[in-house]
Amino acid sequence: MQKELPTLRIVHRTEGPVAQAMIFEILREYHLAPDPADTDADLLDREHFYRTGWFAVRAWELDLTQDTA
Repeated sequence: MQKELPTLRIVHRTEGPVAQAMIFEILREYHLAPDPADTDADLLDREHFYRTGWFAVRAWELDLTQDTA
């Protein structure tokens, strides 16, 4: 039996703060400092930074609209 492959989906504007929090948590696990004013500014302003591209997340059972706390 073949495993189901994950899919990608676009992160919507309303999901920006949740995506940012999740990514910042992962950065901290690797002892990296989040930098929302510079390196990580694209997380909350995807329309500006990804005009000709897109920002996606792996979509298994993750719903970024739900509170994960």
